[in-house]
Amino acid sequence: MEVSMPLEDEIGDVIGKARRGHGLGLPAVAVEVGRSADELAAMERYERAPTRAEVDLFARLFSLPADRLWGIATEAWDAPEVPLRTPDFRIERITLPYPVHCFLVGASDGTCVVVDTGTDPGPLLAKIRTTGWSVAAILITHGHGDHTGGLTEVQRTTGAPVYIGAADASAASDVAQEAVHPMEADQELSWGPLTARALATPGHTPGSVSYLVGETAFVGDTLFAGSAGGTRSPDAYRAILSSVRERLLRLPPETTVFPAHGPATTIANERARNPFA
Repeated sequence: MEVSMPLEDEIGDVIGKARRGHGLGLPAVAVEVGRSADELAAMERYERAPTRAEVDLFARLFSLPADRLWGIATEAWDAPEVPLRTPDFRIERITLPYPVHCFLVGASDGTCVVVDTGTDPGPLLAKIRTTGWSVAAILITHGHGDHTGGLTEVQRTTGAPVYIGAADASAASDVAQEAVHPMEADQELSWGPLTARALATPGHTPGSVSYLVGETAFVGDTLFAGSAGGTRSPDAYRAILSSVRERLLRLPPETTVFPAHGPATTIANERARNPFA
């Protein structure tokens, strides 16, 4: 089972992501909710917890469900237990400093795929040697350095092809280009007994991709237990909300979800409790 760990985002993160997603500065939000900009900044830095009345104001301003925001503010829930083994494959999660996760997904015949490489290739390559698995592909959820810093070395060592969203493909510029497969849209992938659906889930980055392997989704920084990834503009915020609501949360409720930060979760749990759902 998944080892319990704290949620990736606290209420200050969620408020900050929603505020920036709406293109609002702290002074503008302060006027709307009747608090000072300094008070709001303290909330976003985790130095001041919001009251229920303040959470209700944020919920109305950002069009988010108040009860779910309050659940995050009061730390009223943990992510559910999620299995690391299915009848078809086993998941090895490697957690690197930051913390950020990368994954190995291995079938019983020894075929495996890598999901993200993290910044340091050493722990991931050590885990590959320990399992004895053969890497058939490297699946990149998005191009940020904490997910791709080890990509060049992992690809060189394994010789595996790299799959990455076309809009983020510059993150693989140091990889032998004949090994790189930029994806413009959804794609069905297979390697022996392992199959995956690559789902375009832009927002956190333009080329963010989630990978559905069986009933397990590897979602990078698009969806977290209790939150969603950060964005840099209102357009990107609208894109990530669409990716979360229209793509990921329409997967079957029993689908397990492995984000690149924080604990694993399920689609059912996020439908019921995530403020961005």
